Formats: sequence, structure tokens, C-alpha cells
Amino acid sequence: MFESYSHLDKELAWHLFRQIVEGLTHIHGQGIIHRDLTPNNIFFDARNDIKIGDFGLAKFLKLEQLDQDVDASEMIGVSVDGTGQIGTYFYTAPEIEQMWPKINEKADMYSLGVVFFELWHPFDTAMERHIVLSDLKQKGEVPPAWAAEFPEQASLLRRLMSPSPSDRPSADELLQNAFPPRMEYEMLDSK
Repeated sequence: MFESYSHLDKELAWHLFRQIVEGLTHIHGQGIIHRDLTPNNIFFDARNDIKIGDFGLAKFLKLEQLDQDVDASEMIGVSVDGTGQIGTYFYTAPEIEQMWPKINEKADMYSLGVVFFELWHPFDTAMERHIVLSDLKQKGEVPPAWAAEFPEQASLLRRLMSPSPSDRPSADELLQNAFPPRMEYEMLDSK
């Protein structure tokens, strides 16, 4: 999805992020945990609006389970590489990797954090991407220059990628708060 942009301006990055969050709000409202939210599973439609796709690893909850965590025994899945790992490494929440007994939509919020970071931090090479995302995943570290340039984004990223799911905001909570800000043209479209 993001390959076509060499550098996103702030307004566009916030706009894309807001659309992804709105998509997650809808998905979670339908009782679905995506479990593999990555840039490769985020698409543009003919109007350049974001669409979330590839629900091959999604967990579809019954309506009566919406306010409950999902039992890990119901979370068995197979990844593209056949390892049995659910999701894509850099984007997979710790609770899924560690097979916690209960999983909820906050697992998608962790993945959203990595996608959010990639919106704000373009990479020049695949190796740079691997190193930076490895540090983010394994140590929770972002490049200091990036954090200094984007302190609000760094703060939001820390919340989204908290090791504790209960410390992560839900998609709905994000939309109710200042992040992601609505752009002027979005406010006009919603009236």
C-alpha cells in the first residue's frame, strides 16, 4: 500500500491513518478481530479511500462475545510461511505470539501501531526497514531523531504498541480523541 509514496506529508498521513482507524472501528463493531493488519492488507478503492482486506486469519466472534476476550484455543491459524504463527512477525501483538488464554481487538491495535509508524517513517532500503522494525518490535525503540521530530506521533505509537493490551486504546477511543485529527476537507465531506 505505502510503496507508492516516497514521503507522505503530515496531512495525508493523518488522513490515511484516520481511515484505517475508521475501518478497524467498523470491523471490531462487527465482532471481527483481523489478526493480520499490515500495509499489504490495506488497499485503496477507486476513490482512493482505504479498505482493509485479507480476512484469512481473522477471528469472527459471535455477537454475544463482543465484550469478551477470545479463548486462545479458538485462535489456531496458519501463516503464509506455514509456521503456525498467526499474523506477520513485525505486526503481531505479543499476546498472540505468546498464546495468551484471552485475546481481544486490542491485538489489532498493536498492529495498527506498526502501520502508523510506517506511515510516518519512510524507509530507503529493505535492510533499514528490517533493522528499524526489529528494534521497534523487540526493544520498543524508535529512532531518536524520529521521536524528536514527531513527539506526538511517538507518544501515540507507544500507547498503540504497549506490551499490555489493556493499555492500548481501542479504535473507537482513538476516533473520540484528538488523534487522528480530521483534516479540513474531511470535516466538509461529513456535513
